[in-house]
Amino acid sequence: MNESRPALAAAVPASIWACGPADFPDPEQLWPTAILRRAVTEFSRHNARVQLLAAARRHQLAARRAVTDLAGIGREVTTATMDLPAARGEADLVIASLLPDPAHPYSPDTFTHLAFAAADQLRGGGILAVLTRCTHTPAGILDDPTGPVVSAAQAADLLYLAHVVAAPIRDDAIATPERAEHGEREPRHAVVHTDLTVFLRPDDQHLPAALDSAA
Repeated sequence: MNESRPALAAAVPASIWACGPADFPDPEQLWPTAILRRAVTEFSRHNARVQLLAAARRHQLAARRAVTDLAGIGREVTTATMDLPAARGEADLVIASLLPDPAHPYSPDTFTHLAFAAADQLRGGGILAVLTRCTHTPAGILDDPTGPVVSAAQAADLLYLAHVVAAPIRDDAIATPERAEHGEREPRHAVVHTDLTVFLRPDDQHLPAALDSAA
C-alpha cells in the first residue's frame, strides 16, 4: 500500500545573496546586473513579463542598458518610469530601483508614487522587488530607506514578503573595505550591501492561491 506523502514546500529565497568576492556597491550603478539576474530568476518563471521600473526619466537610459545585460535570461524584460507607466496589470515581476542618486536625491513622495505605479502594473499574484541602499546624512547618521519603502508598498495594498541583503562574500564572510583612518566627521558605518525588499500584489479573489504562486 502506498502511503500518501505531503507535497514538498516551495523553496524560500535565501536572505543573503552573494554578489562577488569584493565588489562593493558602486554609487553610480542604479541597476546592478548580478542582483538583477538573481532577482529575475528567484521571483519569476520562464517567459514571464519583467519590468524594470525607474524612479525618474533620467534613470531610464540606465534601465535600458540593464535590459541589454539581461539578454538571454528567458524573460520578456521591458522598462518604464513611474510617471510614464506601461500597460496596467500585465507584469509578473516589477523590479524598482531606488538606489541612491547623489546628484538628485529622492523626495519623500517618490516612495509612494513608485509603489502605486508598480501595484498598478502588476497582475494579481505578481511580485515587486525594490532595490535600496543605506546612505549617510550630512551629519554622518545612517539613513535606511527600507521603512519608508515598506510603508509606501503597504499603502498601495501590497503584501510584504521578504527582505534580502545582497553583499560581496569573501570566503565565508561578508567582505568589507580596508579600514581607513577616520576623521571626526566621517561616517562610522561602511555600507557594503544592497537591500532588496519584496512584496506581493494579491489576487483580490484568490489570496491563498496568489501566496502559493509567489512562494
